[in-house]
Amino acid sequence: PARVRAALYRMIERLPGIESLGPMADKLGRHGIGVGLTQYGVRDVLIFDPATSAVLEREGVAVHPSQIPVPPGAPKFRLNEVINYTVYQTSGVVNSSTGVPSAAGGPPSHGA
Repeated sequence: PARVRAALYRMIERLPGIESLGPMADKLGRHGIGVGLTQYGVRDVLIFDPATSAVLEREGVAVHPSQIPVPPGAPKFRLNEVINYTVYQTSGVVNSSTGVPSAAGGPPSHGA
């Protein structure tokens, strides 16, 4: 439920090391509020929908590239380079680990 997600967002924002990143947009152009945690040269960012508190995207950004371990001979990351990301289009409760939530909010899927 939205009220539970909102409470989780407020709790996350108060955790030690979490920084508020303010308004952001995900890779699909949806607007949200970002929070981040920086470790080992990478800032992990979560972008939340301000209306529902649903997670829109998670991304890893190189903020201290010299601290990021890379294999010998591999290219180093550039400052503010997005290393990886996941966009969440739909979320919901399903009946199995392979289930997919219905886009219209109908009954949960069983997956293939």
